[in-house]
Amino acid sequence: MIGHIQRDILKGEKHPAESTKFIIDTFKGKSTLFANFGNTQIALGLDFWLPYLPQIDLFQLNLEEAKRFFADKKKNATLVDVVDKIRSLDMTAVITLDKFGAIGIHRNKKDSIVLAWPLIGGEDIIDSTGAGDAFGAGLVSSVCHATVLDFSTFHNAIEVARAWSALACQSIGGSNDCPDRATIDHYIRQIAGGENCPVEIKDQNYAAEIMSLIDIAFSE
Repeated sequence: MIGHIQRDILKGEKHPAESTKFIIDTFKGKSTLFANFGNTQIALGLDFWLPYLPQIDLFQLNLEEAKRFFADKKKNATLVDVVDKIRSLDMTAVITLDKFGAIGIHRNKKDSIVLAWPLIGGEDIIDSTGAGDAFGAGLVSSVCHATVLDFSTFHNAIEVARAWSALACQSIGGSNDCPDRATIDHYIRQIAGGENCPVEIKDQNYAAEIMSLIDIAFSE
């Protein structure tokens, strides 16, 4: 798991991103590689990372980060632009959308989008701080033992991650409450069978209309 590395440079090295590149080079093909870049890594730009992105099995950013990273210098990049770029790079990625949930793109199912709408729990949202990190943790918990990140595994990981993210919204702060697996499983049982939308698989053309609406909502 590659997260935010504030000063991504090894001691004595003059070149940027040596820590991230070292992790990718060391573990590619040996383990499932998950990455959620921070500002230091994103600021290096898409062109810098192009040789390394194909080695990453699962990539996560929020919408604002994804637009900065994948915009290809477009000032008014849309969510559809970002998804098109991810597809062109043959990547598997998740983009978290704050109160609108998340979308997933799998490299082996390029005609579809995975839509993960927010869960409706039995309690009101207290604080969404850390929900994106909890989503990432849920993804990692699901794929860390997978030998192949196929579409079924990816879809299931998003299901799990959605629940972890929703539970994170039930406490104040990003790391105030770190539940154990029993607590998470109990929460999932509580919300099961409610009025929640499933994690849907939608055709690319249909999903494009939804993504355009999400862009409008984010700009308000």
